[in-house]
Amino acid sequence: MCAWTVWSGEMARSGKHCRAARLGAWLLIVAALVPACGVVRCSARLPAPAPLRVCETSRLKITMPWSGVAAGTIGGRIGFTNLGSRPCRLHGWPVLVAIDAAGQSHAAVDKLTTMFGPNLKAAPVVILKPHATAEAVFTGGDHSRSGTCPPQYRRLRVTPPGNSQAATIRAWIPYYSHYLPACTPIRVSEVVARKALYQS
Repeated sequence: MCAWTVWSGEMARSGKHCRAARLGAWLLIVAALVPACGVVRCSARLPAPAPLRVCETSRLKITMPWSGVAAGTIGGRIGFTNLGSRPCRLHGWPVLVAIDAAGQSHAAVDKLTTMFGPNLKAAPVVILKPHATAEAVFTGGDHSRSGTCPPQYRRLRVTPPGNSQAATIRAWIPYYSHYLPACTPIRVSEVVARKALYQS
């Protein structure tokens, strides 16, 4: 309770001064208990969301959804379809190995862009929703500097970015009506969203 105060023979009334003193005391207590929030109400800090997992080879359907031929360049697109029930992510280049009928293999060279796209300045992080598809472009050529080409490739071994397990698909190029030629080195692009290729 507030009381009358005597000082130098004069009496001070406690009314407004007493209420102000009580308010000040409460503010000091609150400031001491919640120094990080101050006197204003503090909102709870939400935990950061967990990063999406890398799309695993076992949960991807790997196909060749498109092929093309232009000015001696032959290639296609490798599709990565998310078969899982949750989104996942892909970032970077797949490991692409072309294999001929005798089992001889040649690894593709990573390129940011190819004759068939994509036209980007950096490899994006692609978020794959369930049943969505991302793609990487690969190209080769049908003319050799020596004038003679080795046997055509029959299979493509594909390892998605961030994985060690590979999947194998046929190296048949539908638009070319032949298997992928082994006349020149194979190039492969980074994985991008499908719309990035159809817009390029």
